Amino acid sequence: MRDWRCTQTAILLVTVTFLQFQTVESAYQLRVRAHRYRNSDSRLSDDSSCDGFFGGQCENRFNFCMRGHGASRDNNWNNCPRGSFTTGEVGDDDFYFGTYQIYSGVPNPMVFSGTIWEGGFQLLVVVYDEDPVGSDDHVDNVYAEEYLSPGHSISQREYVGQSENSRITFSFSLSCNTNYYGSNCNTYCRATNDNLGHYSCHSSTGAKLCLAGWSNPSGNCLTPVCASNCNSAGGYCRNPGQCLCRSGWTGIGCHQCQPSSGCSMIGGFCNVPGECICRENYFGAHCEVDLIPCDRNAGGPCSQGMLCTNDGQGATYVTVQLAPLMWNVKLNVIPIHVCINPPVL
Repeated sequence: MRDWRCTQTAILLVTVTFLQFQTVESAYQLRVRAHRYRNSDSRLSDDSSCDGFFGGQCENRFNFCMRGHGASRDNNWNNCPRGSFTTGEVGDDDFYFGTYQIYSGVPNPMVFSGTIWEGGFQLLVVVYDEDPVGSDDHVDNVYAEEYLSPGHSISQREYVGQSENSRITFSFSLSCNTNYYGSNCNTYCRATNDNLGHYSCHSSTGAKLCLAGWSNPSGNCLTPVCASNCNSAGGYCRNPGQCLCRSGWTGIGCHQCQPSSGCSMIGGFCNVPGECICRENYFGAHCEVDLIPCDRNAGGPCSQGMLCTNDGQGATYVTVQLAPLMWNVKLNVIPIHVCINPPVL
């Protein structure tokens, strides 16, 4: 039992570690390429010579510290919230940095990453004259402070140190990582076409663009676009181009609702399933009574010379000429009007 609990604990730790790794995934990369360093007079920050009385060149080492734009201009090496690199002795007072690395373990370009790009940066470079005996001497602080947008770059710009002795040339480029978009690289979008969504991503904003046949970007484009003639009230679809009728609806495009049971197909209709609305000149519980039956048939519903007139209440008057008398007979025949012979005198 103890071994199994240990195994469970190990699995839990691995899972938590993996989730934490996913949470801190970087969204952008700021690449900083160092090109050249110069200190023509080999001077320290206090304006003295690098090697004192002998006046030799400095043996320069560098601390690179990345901060946010507008940060306080100090040389506090513990204040590098966006990352840092440090070197040993790199070169003298006029040299070009290596193409692939500045120093062992320090690549060129240096890459700084984070979760949200805030529009700009401040790169502090603290330069020291490495001294094998005693403490290293401070040469200069160089600040490179710029605004930069994703997809843009700054090419070979020279920055002068605070002492105005040191000069460093840098290039900068900024890009959002794969699946990250926007001016702050904080919009995540991964194109997909499966049960999780059906969309591509806008090349600059990262907005979800639904693939053909799908809609609702805020819902990952999981809503299919039904057939063009599909009634939105009566029909739906599970896949693009379909039109499946909901309960109570029928017909092509599901435009025809089904009225209540018993509703006359001639005299009644519905707007929503289960209704029975009477058409003009029909009435009754099921719209089965025709108020003007005589008008709906050539010559009326009567034959043998009988005349038909409507009383407007669902009844029919039949008039028959029998010489020398005229008989009027009112027929209350519901729902089918049938003429009968008049009484015989």
